Parts: sequence; C-alpha cells; structure tokens
Amino acid sequence: MSSPPAASAPLSQAESSTLARLLTPLLLGWLIGIAAQLQQAQLWPMVSYGLLAASGLALLTAAWSSLRSIARAASQPSVRSSGGIRTDQPFFASLLALLAAVLLAYASTGWRALQLQAQALPATLEGRDLTLTGHIAAMPQRTDNGTRFLFEVESAQLFEPGGAAPIPKALQVPEQLMLTWYGAWRDDNGALLEPFIQAPELRAGERWRFNTRLRAVHGARNPQGFDYELWMWEQGLHASGYVRTTRRDPVPSLMSPAPTWWASPYRVEQARQAVRDAIVRHAPASTPVLPIRPATVSARTPAEFEPPSARPTEMAAPAAASDPALADPGQDRVDAMNLRNAYGVVAALVTGDQQAIARADWDVFRATGVAHLMSISGLHITLFAWLAAGLVGALWRYTPVLGPRLCLRWPATQAGLLGGLLLATAYAVFSGWGVPAQRTVLMLAVVTLLRLSGQRWPWPVLWLAAAAVVLAVSPWACLQAGFWLSFVAVGVLFAQGRPEDVTRTDTDDADPSSSRGLNRSLGRRLTRWGRRWLRPLGRLLREQGIVTLALAPLTLLFFGQMSLVSLLANLVAIPWVTLVVTPLALLGSLGVVAEPLLAYSAPLWDAAAWAVQALNTVLASMAALPLATYSVPQAPLWMAWAGVAGGLLLVLRLPWSLRLAGLPLLLPVLLWQP
Repeated sequence: MSSPPAASAPLSQAESSTLARLLTPLLLGWLIGIAAQLQQAQLWPMVSYGLLAASGLALLTAAWSSLRSIARAASQPSVRSSGGIRTDQPFFASLLALLAAVLLAYASTGWRALQLQAQALPATLEGRDLTLTGHIAAMPQRTDNGTRFLFEVESAQLFEPGGAAPIPKALQVPEQLMLTWYGAWRDDNGALLEPFIQAPELRAGERWRFNTRLRAVHGARNPQGFDYELWMWEQGLHASGYVRTTRRDPVPSLMSPAPTWWASPYRVEQARQAVRDAIVRHAPASTPVLPIRPATVSARTPAEFEPPSARPTEMAAPAAASDPALADPGQDRVDAMNLRNAYGVVAALVTGDQQAIARADWDVFRATGVAHLMSISGLHITLFAWLAAGLVGALWRYTPVLGPRLCLRWPATQAGLLGGLLLATAYAVFSGWGVPAQRTVLMLAVVTLLRLSGQRWPWPVLWLAAAAVVLAVSPWACLQAGFWLSFVAVGVLFAQGRPEDVTRTDTDDADPSSSRGLNRSLGRRLTRWGRRWLRPLGRLLREQGIVTLALAPLTLLFFGQMSLVSLLANLVAIPWVTLVVTPLALLGSLGVVAEPLLAYSAPLWDAAAWAVQALNTVLASMAALPLATYSVPQAPLWMAWAGVAGGLLLVLRLPWSLRLAGLPLLLPVLLWQP
C-alpha cells in the first residue's frame, strides 16, 4: 500500500490526476468535519480523537492507492479498449477521501479544543485577589469607563492580608489575560460622570505589577447579540479581569517602561499605538473616546486617598480655553464634535482600533449597512492588495535602467502579485491582525500561489480551498457570522465571473486620410474612453446589487435586521473609503517614523478626516429615512436556509426559469411573523 508522495518529489501524470480527483472531496470533507465537531456539546478524551485521526489516515491512504491504480490502468490502451475499469470505482475512492477528510478535520479540531480548554482559569482562582507581574502585550484601548489591554503574565501570587502567597503548582494562571483598568464613566460628549482612580497612560511593552481579580470568560446569550465568549476563545484568551485599586490593595507599580520599539518584542503594537496617539493629538481637540494624557514612568498615588476636590481631572472634558471650537460660542458644537469623531474613524482605519469610533457613528454605519468598511474588513485588504499589486508591477516595469532587466528576470505581473500580497499582509498585521484580516490574507495567499504556479482551478474548487485554509488555521471562524457573510459573497462573485472584453475594429480607422474616417475614429475613441470609465461603475453596481440580494437572508438570519439603503450607501462608501480615505490616512502615518516629517504628512490626516465627515453627512441623511432599516423576528432555521437558497438562485448565472424559483423560497423569511 503506497502513501502520498513527498512534496519535493515530482509528480507523475497518474499522480497529478489522482490529486485532482481527490482535491474536491478532501476540501469538502474538511469543511464538513470542522462544522460537525463544533456541534459537540462536550469534548471527548484525547485518545478518541487520536483513533479518529488514525482511521482518517488509513482511509486517505486507501483512497490514494485506489485512484492511483485507476489512473495508471486508464493510461494503458489495452485496459481502456477492454473496459476493464468499473465506472463506480472512482466514485467509491472519492467517497473514501471525503470520509477521511471528515475524520481528520473532526479529530484535529477536537484536539485543538482540548488544548485550549486545558489553559482555562482554575475555578479556585476565580474571584481571588492575585498579584500579577507582566507586560502589556498589545495596544491599550480606551473605553467609556477605563482602559482595556492584553496582559502577558510573567508571575502570579495570591494576595492575602498577611502578605503574598505562592500559587500551588497544580493551579496555573493563563499566560495571556484581557484586563481592564477602570478609570471613569463618561457621557457621549466626554464629560466626567463619576470619578474613579485614574489609570495612567498605558503603553504596549511596559512591565507592570498590580493586584487583579480574575474570572472565567462568560458571554451573554442574547439572540443576535455579540458572542463575547466565542470572541475570547477565538483569540486564545480564557480569563478576564480588572486591576484592583482599593485602599487595601498596593499601588500599581510600573516596573520598567516600554523599550525602544526596534528592540522590543512588541514593536508592532508600539508602532500602532504611536500612530493612533499621533492622529488623536493632531485632531482639533482630544477625541472624547481616546483622551490622551502625559505618559507616566512612576507609580501614582491612588486618587481614592485624596479628597474629591483634589482628585486628578485629566480625563475630564477639555477646557474651553484649550479648544477654540468650544470657546467660540458662535461655532456649532455639533460640527466640532463630528470633526473630532472623524479623526477617530481615521485612527480606526489605520490601526484597527474600533474603540476610536464614536457610538453615534456606529449607529449610522449599522443603519446604512457600511459598518464593515469602518473596521479592517476583507474588502479593505483585498482592494489594498489590488492597488499595491498595480503599484509594484508599475515600478517593476518602468524603473529606469533596471526595469527591462527586472522584467527579464521575473515578469512584472508576477512581481506585482507577490508584492501586493506582502504589502497587504503587512497592512493586516499593523492593523491588529484581526480574524477578518487573517481570513482575507489567507484567501489572497491561496489565489496568488495558484496564479504564480500557473494553475487555474474552477471557481468552486478555489472557493473551497480558500475556506479550507482559513478554517485549518482558525476552525472557530465557522461560528462567526462574518465568515459566512464574507465567503458567501466571495462565492457569489466567483460564480458570476466577468465577461471578457471584446476588441472591435473598423475599417474606417485604417484610412486616416479620410475625414470621415477621422471623425469616426475620434467618435470611437471617445466611446471607448467612455466605456473604459463607465464599465467599472456598471460592474460595481451589478456586483454590489448581487451581493446585497444574496446576503439579505443571511443578514436577517444572523442579526434580525437589514438595511434597505445599504445598496446605495455601499455604492458611495466603498470607493470613497477605499480609494480616498484609507490611502490618505496611511500616507499621513508615514510621518510618524520621523518627527520632522510629521509636519508635512499630518495634513493628509486632515484631508482624510474631512472626507470622513463628508461621507458621514451623506450616510446620516440616508439613515434618517423612514424605511432605512427592516427588522423581522428570527425565523425558524429551515425557513432561514430556504431563504438563503432562494437568494442564491436569484443571483447565480442560471436560466430565468430557475432563478424565479427562488422567489417563493425568499418570501417566507422576509414576511414571517411569530
């Protein structure tokens, strides 16, 4: 019994044919196995998953051997002429491959879940006071009432009234925690509502020691609500807590400041924070969502020990004297607040800090269906990769002196593809490396590698391959609504395809001496130029309409609400945010590298903020329409999936007799009432 060949060995024609036959069932089986394991109510012992993996490998070897023998036999003329190959043999081999992939995916996902479950916070440590020492591992995020940050634990001790006590060896604190340092409650205008001890300006890379109280991760089970527990699990975090600053707790101590960014293991997070803080400081006034205060390098005296009149007031709303917009009574304060909020959107587009966006702006974005644009979504990274690929290809092709030599060594198209992928990966990493960004980078990597290798797979296989690679890295993405929305949208666009441009010629163009030929030539050139600019707009309108219709049932299934103005809003917002706001924001961030350059690049942030403010004005008018959103109760599962099937039938390239069959499937989920 033979096994699959090593990756370095060249494949024969029979082996290549065998791989092609196995690819689709393997990819489909992998997705089915992951989805099935995620439905487990309770994990099995490790040995059970080991037996499943061994069974899967045995089935995969059997399928490989069977298809390989069939391919070799089919290559012999004598066997083909005698009909010695049964027609059901390839089917059963593909079925074996499907079952093998299901078992392997099921076993690997269960094994990884057991590994993550073993890192959970012990129940005996939950609610106990612990003294933690460690580093701030990510860019801290400002919330309405404090600062939230990722903390890497170096050491942990039990805090007792008589002194610190070591934690038993059988109990371990997770290596990474999500902590919150509560500081103050604020209203939408940034005014201080209720003072607490003030958190200093925390920075990524700092080493701190403080008292905390931890608890296991728990999330609300509200329908269509955010699944906080799933999000923490997907991030590899199994405990959260808060910094204790009462009278009986020691004062939090900064053990060492953040090192220089190029010598720090947290250099990316330090650079993200530097860019975000620079954008906020450049705003006309400190953004209420992200108040910036002087950094501290020493432990602070708890404000709780001081009388209320002497408590720190750094987090209070900016004084009128320091804010010309508020000092001038004739200036509209709403416009000033909207402009400050626009800088928060700019900071979010560059660094991925969604806490920088005001709550009122989020309401408008959700009502108009463009909330996905204001985070680092897959669309942003895809279009960024497309622009970067074009730029790298142009530089590769038109560089003086070296351009022809570079193109002889490697084609400019392939250099642009690889350069676009690398730059898109760097942008995704700098923006926080969120799960949507990871999915998009992996999908782009699959498509780029296939293009570079000269492979052209059918779109269903390419779509399955991208989904399988994403779920191989993060199986829990299968439980996220964003995964299904993004991949259904990509699959629909793959299925639609793009018609090839047809080049037409005319005999009049061949006779430039004829005035009639010149007139017709000029007219055709104008027509060609018009088509060159109108075709992308028409394609954008068509594709956006198709995606909106296809995702409408899924949106109602996941959220119970959909925007009726999302088609028009996305037609305006997608090119504006992707081609205007994001490039200006990224180019303005280059000045943070060197302080003298910031004076020249910071005006680009102003231009980006003005562009965001103009877009918000348009979106707010759309959100104010009477029928901007449509809400329905959550339909039964079978009805929801029937609506999804109906939406897909309406948008796929099928005869209209089949497309219209999707209407009766779509209407029940839109009109259902309990």
